Amino acid sequence: MIAMALVCEPRLLIADEPTTALDVTIQAQIMDLLLELSQKTGTAILFITHNLGLVAQSCHRMVTMYAGEVVESGPVWDVIASPRHPYSSGLLHSIPDSSRPRGTLPSIPGRVPSLRAMPAGCRFEPRCSYAVPECSATQPIQHIADREVRCHRFAELSLAGAGT
Repeated sequence: MIAMALVCEPRLLIADEPTTALDVTIQAQIMDLLLELSQKTGTAILFITHNLGLVAQSCHRMVTMYAGEVVESGPVWDVIASPRHPYSSGLLHSIPDSSRPRGTLPSIPGRVPSLRAMPAGCRFEPRCSYAVPECSATQPIQHIADREVRCHRFAELSLAGAGT
């Protein structure tokens, strides 16, 4: 499938979970091939994945989505080191880390909202430990330098990134 997608040298390749269910050796080979071909042909690659390790190793920018809506975007290492949205922080904090004591992995409480019952304001608000009444209002994307965030509290929050 990947070879067929690349044979015509597209300007954009959308790779939706391209390494799911592959062992780490094959995953690395596929990623090396995709990135090498991207460099040679000038093809941009949009990865859609839950694998934040793949994102960290292969991407320039990262977009975090929650319930079908962009909640944060920016340069990968900026988002990983210093997330500005509570959902991004929760995702990063749930990655296994050998420096933490063994036990239960941190998780984000609650459930993703039903498509039939999306919250009127911030879609993450029902699960967010930082939520305040203002979170029930519409949350526009805010632009901060080369980053975007959909949280009106981002400036006052100090959120944990990966490894913190």
